[in-house]
Amino acid sequence: MKRLFKPEWRKRVPAQCVSCGRPFEAVESEIKRGRGRCCSAGCAASLAAANRDSSGAANGNWKGGVPYTESRRRYQFKHPLKHAAHREMTRAMRRGELLKQPCEVCGADKVDGHHDDYSKPLSVRWLCRRHHIEAHKGRFGS
Repeated sequence: MKRLFKPEWRKRVPAQCVSCGRPFEAVESEIKRGRGRCCSAGCAASLAAANRDSSGAANGNWKGGVPYTESRRRYQFKHPLKHAAHREMTRAMRRGELLKQPCEVCGADKVDGHHDDYSKPLSVRWLCRRHHIEAHKGRFGS
């Protein structure tokens, strides 16, 4: 019976282990896919263990911010009328009293609710993201 998988078909190139620093031969296609960085399973396991804790400051994307709930609370305190209008709009949509409409400028289906006056929470204009941003910049009127 013929062997279908032949390891010699896989082109090997010189590489350096990111865990221990030793040189080894890695499969070229694996390196292109972002793999083949370690010389052995043991080195790969130690690298994975070192990178396992990626919460908070250990995460590469950490910006030193505050927890989501704290920032949300801060927003609610800073903009109580705006927050109340958004909350009432969401409740009305869940009850079926308020339905999303296409963008009133371009007709796009993916829309945001825009309040011209936050004291009237159910008076909503449906605008796509582009036109919603323009409305906040004052490019077209109420």
